[in-house]
Amino acid sequence: LQQGWEQTFPRDGAHSIGIDGNPVTGIDFGNKFIPTGAIDGTKWSDENGDGKQSNNETGLAGWTIYLDQNGNGQPDAGEPSTVTGQNGSYQFINLPDGNYIVREVLQQGWEQTFPRDGSHSISIDRNPDPRVDFGSRSLPTGALYGTKWRDENGDGKQNNNEAGLRGWTIYLDQNGNGQPDAGEPSTVTGQNGSYQFTNLPDGNYIVREVLQQGWEQTFPRDGSHSISIDGNPVTGVDFGNKFIPTGAIFGTKWRDENGDGKQNNNEAGLRGWTIYLDQNGNGQPDA
Repeated sequence: LQQGWEQTFPRDGAHSIGIDGNPVTGIDFGNKFIPTGAIDGTKWSDENGDGKQSNNETGLAGWTIYLDQNGNGQPDAGEPSTVTGQNGSYQFINLPDGNYIVREVLQQGWEQTFPRDGSHSISIDRNPDPRVDFGSRSLPTGALYGTKWRDENGDGKQNNNEAGLRGWTIYLDQNGNGQPDAGEPSTVTGQNGSYQFTNLPDGNYIVREVLQQGWEQTFPRDGSHSISIDGNPVTGVDFGNKFIPTGAIFGTKWRDENGDGKQNNNEAGLRGWTIYLDQNGNGQPDA
């Protein structure tokens, strides 16, 4: 790839070709020139929800992309914005050097699949920063969607380097007893950790996972999601887990705002506290 250019085809950067004595044609490459001081990207329909644009997934026109200059997560008056074109492409040009947060305005009935944290943080230094893309998938009504992921650092948030976990059972705990019972709806997470329940009647639901041996749930902290369905899709019903090796002790030190002895979702961890093994049981750390 040459400086100042973005590869547009193939999307994944390469062709994997098998030669069996016959000629192979159509091994093409497409590139778009990106001017300096610019941000360029595509908004696409992520049909399978994997956060990657496959060759059969097309761009989405008419979506607003904006530069979130004050970092408040919403488009404000005076902040630069643009609307994606017919093939889902957009562009900001003639940008001064500096740091930018690029976001999209999510439309109703859609879930953002890329980037996972909702925005791109871009540094402009007169060189183009290509492929600032946004992926979303359309969701039917009366449904809930989520992802099961491996929480490597145990912070309860899915970072871009933390992959989904396949083969985990997610269920609707209809009687609220904290375990999957016969007849309760359940599903198994797919290749990228995603799952879904569709065609759900309006009502309230408790969503849980079946915890596997050797793993600790890091999100949600209280073990389940309480969801209300009112005909619209509900997204972000996610579960995070950290793998715990054998012969180990793991834990969290948190600020208990309400003093109830339970870590609620709004109660953050506390860094810099010393934890020790009191081998002689005297209640103080000894040499």
